[in-house]
Amino acid sequence: MAIVVLTVAGSTFGFLSNTQSRTSATQSRQDQLRIALDRLAVDLGEANPLVGYTSTQQYRYQVEMQLGPQGGNQQTVQWVLDPPSETLVRQVLSGPGPNATVMSSDPELSGVENFALGKPVFEYFGQGGEDLIEGGATGGEVAQCAVRVRVDLVVSNPGGAAIEEHTNVELENTNPGAMPCG
Repeated sequence: MAIVVLTVAGSTFGFLSNTQSRTSATQSRQDQLRIALDRLAVDLGEANPLVGYTSTQQYRYQVEMQLGPQGGNQQTVQWVLDPPSETLVRQVLSGPGPNATVMSSDPELSGVENFALGKPVFEYFGQGGEDLIEGGATGGEVAQCAVRVRVDLVVSNPGGAAIEEHTNVELENTNPGAMPCG
């Protein structure tokens, strides 16, 4: 009888321990996701302006921006999802555009599953609430006309099912190039 009681107690303890471990892993993963999302939102909120890409598809998994006052000292920052490593990376570049070199690179969040799921990280919206990429905007129009960016992140979770979080960031990007947005 004592062996049965000890076996049941051991099984119950093991189950509770595993449940606690999964809950702790999920909470830790949610914290990592929230920290990366908050840092990204701060950068986007300070974008002045976004830097344009030639292909609108580039916008799905990366965003480049100038931080700092126009006409003053600006820093070029790019957030990019690296599909092979499933890592969201924040890079400081030597300047805007395709010929810039990476000055520093900080992996902000690993286990990002967006690319594998075919789900964009970034969506860009104009003043009328229209999705600029789905609406057929060119690369330059997306950079010039976006007033809001939605960031969606799906990350793996050792404690169970993948975790998905999103945020919407209003931009100070008020058509700095005077490109017609419509």
